[in-house]
Amino acid sequence: MKKISIVLVILIIFNFICPCFFSVNVYASPDPVTPDGSTGSDNGSPSSSSGSFSMDEYKSIADEGKSTINGNTQEIKLGDSDVGSASSQLGSFFVNIAAVVAKIFANVTNEGGFYYTESEYSAEKTGIFTVNSLIFGEYLVFNSKAYQRSTDLNNNITPSGITKAIDSIKEAGASLSQLFLKIGLALALPFTILAIIRAVSAQRASDLAAWKKILVRWILCLFFIIFYQYILAIIDTAADYLIDTFWKIRVNLETAGYKAFETTVEEEITRQYTNSGGVTSLAYAIIFVVMIIIQAMFVIKYAVRALGTIFLFVIAPVVIVIHSFNLMIGKESDMLGDFFKDYFLLVFMQPLHALFYIVFFFSLSEIAINVPILGILLLFALLRAIDIAKAMFGWELGSSLFKRS
Repeated sequence: MKKISIVLVILIIFNFICPCFFSVNVYASPDPVTPDGSTGSDNGSPSSSSGSFSMDEYKSIADEGKSTINGNTQEIKLGDSDVGSASSQLGSFFVNIAAVVAKIFANVTNEGGFYYTESEYSAEKTGIFTVNSLIFGEYLVFNSKAYQRSTDLNNNITPSGITKAIDSIKEAGASLSQLFLKIGLALALPFTILAIIRAVSAQRASDLAAWKKILVRWILCLFFIIFYQYILAIIDTAADYLIDTFWKIRVNLETAGYKAFETTVEEEITRQYTNSGGVTSLAYAIIFVVMIIIQAMFVIKYAVRALGTIFLFVIAPVVIVIHSFNLMIGKESDMLGDFFKDYFLLVFMQPLHALFYIVFFFSLSEIAINVPILGILLLFALLRAIDIAKAMFGWELGSSLFKRS
């Protein structure tokens, strides 16, 4: 985390200071000398030229090794080891690697099929992978519902290799979940019956109270085993409703003239990188690479989210039985609460990202596009959306099944 922060600070400094440096006039001597030895004026007075370098002239020196003074072009020799050429080669190296990664992301996600497609900046229309498309639920491959195949959302698609693989994982998980459900019922029913018998046959008030308490816990266990799928489906439905609402807001904003940050910036960076060289091209290459790195972090996060929800759905009956058994023997247990908390956080991570994306990028749309490093920082902030929400609202989420405090 510290290393990434250092890189971002360096990029901020480069992005904000270098444009200022480029815009400063670099003054030559008041009487520039022409090739014939004169002072640059016919009557001995200083030349009427401003004696300053424009942005294009500076780029010409830095990138092409050419200097133009009073209309005379002079070539500054640059070897392969000099800054201009080395910077171009280094930038090309970084860009080629990042471009391959970006192409893989686009191929995998596009091959998986799409759900939302109405936006002019949707992945189906642009053909490129973006965090924007990911968090607004455009890609079927990241559908996190364990009980829903990709073709259930879009029956117009022909299942591809990646889609078939994801759907097969869900089908296997659903079968395993049903097996665990039957095992859970087979274990919970005898304990429930036992609790009923002991409560009825209790001779002392203390025993009766203890077995009534145990009986209530096993009845709750049976309830959760039978209805946990519906409870999880309700959580998913609430998250889907929010995503659908945020998607409509996004489309309305884009219709009103707002541009998608990543699509616009990537096109501009590609154009600028192609038309420049040297240090300038290296700067654009670094910005492009950092953006692809953040996109890769989002891909990993959402892949873990999808697999995590499937895993939780499968093991739900096991968690419920173990939780109830721990309570029966008098052992403190937070497993069931941690289970639902983990599932809730994984599912609602997406609508939270979508909300923050609308707040960040559509409120600062033009600024983020004109100053890409700001947009990159905002993308990085989205990765910490849950922590930001906790800090804003004072939530204390405590431990979980995945991380016990």
